[in-house]
Amino acid sequence: APLPAGAPRGAARGDLLVEVEVEPSATFRRPWSAQGRPEDVEVLADVDFWDAALGGGVTVPTPLDGRRELALRPGTQPGDRLRMKGYGLPRLRQPPRAPGSSAPQQRGDQYVRVGVRVPRRLSARATRLLRELAEEVKGGGGGGGSGSEEKAKAA
Repeated sequence: APLPAGAPRGAARGDLLVEVEVEPSATFRRPWSAQGRPEDVEVLADVDFWDAALGGGVTVPTPLDGRRELALRPGTQPGDRLRMKGYGLPRLRQPPRAPGSSAPQQRGDQYVRVGVRVPRRLSARATRLLRELAEEVKGGGGGGGSGSEEKAKAA
């Protein structure tokens, strides 16, 4: 094939290599872990401690689909990593879709790392209720706790 107008004559033919630099995002990060894929993304979401304890929902941003609701299971812990299948970036090196095709584009996953918000100030009533809850859980009535108390007693 002839060279396009303005192309330097005598240049060797071959592959064109393009390097792209992506600016870091303030919202998303790429989880380059052993099982992570380049099309996966991670976002941090802070939830209130009662939503983490009782279960609930949190609205999180996604890279291409706006904001989406994610359900939290009761007992969600700080640092838990929840998967949103198919909400990541488009997969690289996938065959192009045929024009007019309704086949879904393959995408990576979005992972949500949970942080737990704890109120800095509590009313007197809220403090009393929280202390009652702590006594209930520590006393074995709630089945919660970290288990470290039992491990310490066994040692």
